[in-house]
Amino acid sequence: MAGWVPATPSLTKERARSGLYSIKTDKDIEYSLTYRQLLADVVSSKPRKLRLTGWVNTSGPDADAILSLQILSSKDGSTVFNEGVNVKEQVKKPGSWQQVSHEFVLPEKAISTDELRVFLWRAGSGAPVYLDDVELQLVE
Repeated sequence: MAGWVPATPSLTKERARSGLYSIKTDKDIEYSLTYRQLLADVVSSKPRKLRLTGWVNTSGPDADAILSLQILSSKDGSTVFNEGVNVKEQVKKPGSWQQVSHEFVLPEKAISTDELRVFLWRAGSGAPVYLDDVELQLVE
């Protein structure tokens, strides 16, 4: 599981779309396990646009979370980019796995040595939200 840190109770066997594990947020887990890699280790060229896709299973109609993509500066750790997609807006059938996808336009100031992070944030919801089979693709 290279890139996924730190060890956290969000890694669970409660529900998984494929394999044995998924990550989750709930009333006790504000942020999920986080994927962290240098931008250069994820894409070979300077990206302008990335597509983040994952499969989400919400436990009910009130369950909500933000699938987040963040870039931190390698110079000082400041936030270069921080956006997310509200999964409740895309998941129309709670209790089943549904694909959530969003294209992010990255700022020009993002450089290859900056750190890319992907995580699930519960955004105030206490009901469990599960995430599995995350993919990040270069669009442009």
